[in-house]
Amino acid sequence: MEPAEPRTGALIDWPTLLEDMGGDEEILLEIVELFLEYVDDQVEDLGEALDAGDPARLDRAAHKLKGSVAQFGYEPARVLAYELEEAGKAGRATGLGDVQARLLGELDRLRGELRRFADGEA
Repeated sequence: MEPAEPRTGALIDWPTLLEDMGGDEEILLEIVELFLEYVDDQVEDLGEALDAGDPARLDRAAHKLKGSVAQFGYEPARVLAYELEEAGKAGRATGLGDVQARLLGELDRLRGELRRFADGEA
């Protein structure tokens, strides 16, 4: 697989990310595939925390998701996960549906970009 060149509208700076992985494309592909495999579980856990109104669980779930998206340098999703994490730390787990919806939209965009990379299209 050739290193991906940045393309107009790309969500991820692939050359920089590859450099961060020591230039090892196999490791990068593994990380992408692991993210795609487990992100739905993380999103489900986040949703359950919000549905239950459980701030401690929201804090943990959002923190985990924030770390997962941060490894790709995709700030829109990381910032929204951080906002949910901070709400959980502050004891809030309700009234956050708009943040959750925006995060889910950003995660959909990120998943698409990562799938294209995994399929050799990025």
